Amino acid sequence: MNVSAKNDVPDFGNEAITDEGIYKTQDDYGTSYYYRGAVENNYVQFAGFYWRIIRSNGDGSIRLIYDGTTTHVNGESTTDRYIGKSRYNSTYGDNAFVGYMSGIDNECSAASFCQ
Repeated sequence: MNVSAKNDVPDFGNEAITDEGIYKTQDDYGTSYYYRGAVENNYVQFAGFYWRIIRSNGDGSIRLIYDGTTTHVNGESTTDRYIGKSRYNSTYGDNAFVGYMSGIDNECSAASFCQ
């Protein structure tokens, strides 16, 4: 299969609701290719699950996102499109447990989400 990538920069201010295709851009390691829009030909089946190719990086690695046990029409919402649900953090309102930063338990400051 021969696929050509677009060199121009898409208008990220507009939502991509159609299959805009593959774009290419330079990254720190070479040329990256990424899908934009309602793409339907980016499935990979691996280990009994379906994954969607999001991007091929300049270093040769590929970014995938889990998409269930079957292929899906774009916009379809089914329960097999995720593996499970869990809370990222049940301790909220304390800056020691919010986001990726750490802090001291029960230490409130103007920059934290203390209640």
